[in-house]
Amino acid sequence: MKTVMLILLWTVWCALHSALISETATRFFRRRLGGRYRYFRLCYNGFALVSLLPVLAYGRAVYRDVPDGAVLFSWAGGWLPVWMLLWGIVVFLFVQGARAYDLGAFSGIR
Repeated sequence: MKTVMLILLWTVWCALHSALISETATRFFRRRLGGRYRYFRLCYNGFALVSLLPVLAYGRAVYRDVPDGAVLFSWAGGWLPVWMLLWGIVVFLFVQGARAYDLGAFSGIR
């Protein structure tokens, strides 16, 4: 049951994280904040980090009895092609994201 709760927490965090950066939300914040909107991305990143801490703490508490270095899942055998496919997708998405977004704007520095 604790693992289900952890999955739910991650799902809610990811949904909130995505919803707050959607075009609808950014338009709303741009109207509400006016000239202070330039700080929105920096605040968004700060909020994302702070709101992630309870999720990480809960995950740590759930698995505190698992010894350090214990293998929870292995990509051996038939799972190895799935592992390679997922890594391929990750690399592709990372490269496409890096090409599409300015890192300074993305991080909130610019």
